[in-house]
Amino acid sequence: MKSLFATLTLVVFFLTVTETRSQALEIPVKGYGIAIGNSTETTGLRMNFRDRDLRHVNGINATIWFPRESESTVTDDFTGTVNGLALGLPLAGVRNMHGLSIAGGGQFISSSMYGVQISGLGSFSSQFYGIGISGLGQVADSGGGIMIGGLGAFTAREFDGISIAGLASFSGGDISGISMGGLFSGSAANYEGINLSGLLALSGEDMAGINIAGLMSVVGRTGSGIQAAGLVSVTGEGFTGISTSGLIHVTGGGMNGLALTPGVLVSGGTGYGVSAAGLLMVAERNRGASFGGIALIGETLTGINISGITTISDSIGGISITGGGLAANRLNGVSVSGLFNYIFEDGVQNGVMLGPVNWSEGRQSGLSVGIVNYSRNLRGLQVGLINIAGNKSGLGKVLPVINF
Repeated sequence: MKSLFATLTLVVFFLTVTETRSQALEIPVKGYGIAIGNSTETTGLRMNFRDRDLRHVNGINATIWFPRESESTVTDDFTGTVNGLALGLPLAGVRNMHGLSIAGGGQFISSSMYGVQISGLGSFSSQFYGIGISGLGQVADSGGGIMIGGLGAFTAREFDGISIAGLASFSGGDISGISMGGLFSGSAANYEGINLSGLLALSGEDMAGINIAGLMSVVGRTGSGIQAAGLVSVTGEGFTGISTSGLIHVTGGGMNGLALTPGVLVSGGTGYGVSAAGLLMVAERNRGASFGGIALIGETLTGINISGITTISDSIGGISITGGGLAANRLNGVSVSGLFNYIFEDGVQNGVMLGPVNWSEGRQSGLSVGIVNYSRNLRGLQVGLINIAGNKSGLGKVLPVINF
């Protein structure tokens, strides 16, 4: 045991001295076999405290500390290429790495990494392609493959592959593949694939694929595929596919497909498909099927519109059914209400209103069927117990059964 300790001490001392003097002991010949110290080219086993001006190693390169700045280049980049196995005890660094790189602490690849990278704490690669595993963080400027970080996995630009982190997985550019983060997962640009997060799933621009978050899912521009969040789903522009959230769903553009939420659903553009909200649905234009558990509000509603209590819209076409009352400025379809149908002042009714009370402060050119029908300007037909035409006088103003 004492002899082993003494040997290791002697080796470390020798590595320190040779690194300082830029010398190396090479056995049996220069460049081949075993190199102890700062040799520039080695095929075999190379051991050094801290590299400087390394050219290449074919085999095993074992170091204790990060390389010094190069004396032969005007940049601060590391030099050299390792083809094979790189060991950092505890730190390692090289310009290009092709193979397996293992560091007890951290490692820095200033240019390209192709292969497998394992670090006890963290690792960085300018270009990363392969498998990277770090106890704390796995960081790359760009790359592809599999990145796993105990806390974080980050790429500054695009990434193709699988990125997994206990805390956060993020790419400053495009992501194509699978990104999973315990709290946060996302991309500042476009995302294609599967994005999973316990708290927040983010795509800064377009998203195509599956975006799922325990709390909130956000897509900056357009989305297509499946979007699901435990609390809130947000799409900046339009969404095509299936979107669901536990409380609120917001789409800045149109919703094309299926949107479901037990709370509030808001669509800012033109939607084609099925949209349903347990409490309130607000849509700028919807040309499919719309369901609001309590209320349905929209600028233009065409297709099938159903609400539990009230529907309010500037223009309604198609079929609208509400358990309470409907209010619109223009009705060009069929409205069935449990309590009343109401047309605003200067509005137009060209369709059919069915309900206990049908009240128009505008022009009625269609059909009203109910117990009480009132039209400020009757040009159509009223059928009910009491029928009132505000633009008539005498006996024709109020009539039972029918008025026109």
